[in-house]
Amino acid sequence: MFLHSAILLIVFQSITFTIGLDCIERHLLPRVRECCRIPPPFPDTGLRECDREARREHSVASYVMQKCKMECYYQKIKIIEENTLLMDQVKLYLESLEDDAREFYMTAFQDCDDRLMHNKEHLPATICNGFSADLDSCVQKNLLRQCPVQYWQESELCNYVKAGYTICRN
Repeated sequence: MFLHSAILLIVFQSITFTIGLDCIERHLLPRVRECCRIPPPFPDTGLRECDREARREHSVASYVMQKCKMECYYQKIKIIEENTLLMDQVKLYLESLEDDAREFYMTAFQDCDDRLMHNKEHLPATICNGFSADLDSCVQKNLLRQCPVQYWQESELCNYVKAGYTICRN
């Protein structure tokens, strides 16, 4: 009985330290991404190339690399032009997805584009345009909050994600 209680206490403490009081620790990010197993909206061809290019040319900070990678990728698949989301192009990519996935992404991209609309004119001047990365981040957040039920993976971690816990900043 004592051993069983000790194991439960250790498991509880590890979950508490992993989840923390306000956020989910960064090392769990790969597991968080598995919470919603919806097919990706776009082919990943070009994404690795853009990632390598961003790392090679902009190894300043990870957030700069992410901005540059997403700008490169979204331009490569032709869904953005400067700060404009080309919804007709997005729709073409989404045609191959199941209805629920297609509807989710259509709503997410449109809502995120609308939400970012007022920021488009006020994006700070940086090495790369941040609109693509902001759009991608917004869609990813929607994915974790509003994942269609058939793609959602039930687990303690995923339930914390769905409850609104975010990834710790440090």
